[in-house]
Amino acid sequence: MHGALIMSIPFIKDDETSGPGIYAAGAGLVRVVANNAGPFTYTGTGTYVLHSGTACLVIDPGPHSDTHIQTILSVVGKRSIDAILVTHTHRDHSPGAALLRQLTGAPVIGCAPARQNHGAAVQLDEAQDYDYTPDRVVAAEDTLAFDFVTLKPVATPGHLANHLSFHWLEEDALFCGDHVMGWATSVVIPPDGNMGDYMCSLHETLDMNVKQLWPTHGQPIAQPAPFISALIEHREQREVGILREIDAGTGAIMDIVAQLYQDIDPVLHPAAAQSVFAHIIHLMDQGRVETPERVDIGAFYKPT
Repeated sequence: MHGALIMSIPFIKDDETSGPGIYAAGAGLVRVVANNAGPFTYTGTGTYVLHSGTACLVIDPGPHSDTHIQTILSVVGKRSIDAILVTHTHRDHSPGAALLRQLTGAPVIGCAPARQNHGAAVQLDEAQDYDYTPDRVVAAEDTLAFDFVTLKPVATPGHLANHLSFHWLEEDALFCGDHVMGWATSVVIPPDGNMGDYMCSLHETLDMNVKQLWPTHGQPIAQPAPFISALIEHREQREVGILREIDAGTGAIMDIVAQLYQDIDPVLHPAAAQSVFAHIIHLMDQGRVETPERVDIGAFYKPT
């Protein structure tokens, strides 16, 4: 989502090749888009099938949908599935892993399970998949070497604490989940989403200087460096706007949203409020904002 006074990000929107269906994405790569379009999923979850003649990997198997899993299996065909890879535990990404494992016996490999923390001041993202149970949790120091491809896990926390991306070494491309999306900015929802972590992850991804980004929602990004740079500047400018509003005495988050997100559908304002809250926590960590109240989305914030 984006708001007034924020620089233009070169989003890539091509609905004709983004809707539910099967799309060739390059040599040895197929993208299968689920029928779960929505305000946070764009045209649907894009599952990637990375394959050779006899084997394949399935990346982000998507929602709990028998139809989507059967479509994935139609692409897999007679190939064996060496692994089901999961970037993070939002319910539009990971629940399909259990279905696909049950049907094929393929191991689920990827991010750590979702954190349970119901005592938090702000409840964890209700879109989390708490049933996700991987066979193997991987970390940034691991290398996933298969007969036909090599992937390097990359820790990209921020959108969620457990978010991973997968660096396809042979093609110098990154399967980046929701860390970077082609159609919109990623929502960061505290406490499991963290804006400070997200900004660090963006900078680290920029430093990787990969040739291609394959997000789970939206089109591939063929020029990652300018796209990621624009995302970083967007977030930096957003914080400038938030600080300006707080300095002017607008300390309630929903009032800040009303000022800064005038150009988006009001149905997205609650998500925008979570994003503003994430920015405010980041600003508090920097010692630039404070509140005399409990740190919460409903608190009143002021400059330090």
